[in-house]
Amino acid sequence: MEQRKALSEHRFEQAASCIKQAKILIDAYEYKGAANRSYYAVFHAIRSVLALEGRDFGKHTAVIMMISM
Repeated sequence: MEQRKALSEHRFEQAASCIKQAKILIDAYEYKGAANRSYYAVFHAIRSVLALEGRDFGKHTAVIMMISM
């Protein structure tokens, strides 16, 4: 369980970093880059939750499949 929590925290930190980057890009009027970073923030946040369940997928399609069930 401790490994799951550590992995989840790592994934959440990745999500937070992506949000920070998105904000910087928005301020620079770089909306396409901001959208990209926002997408990855959501991707990493979902992976953070899945890690707590002992599931970890690197492919976007697998993550999408898990949340659409």
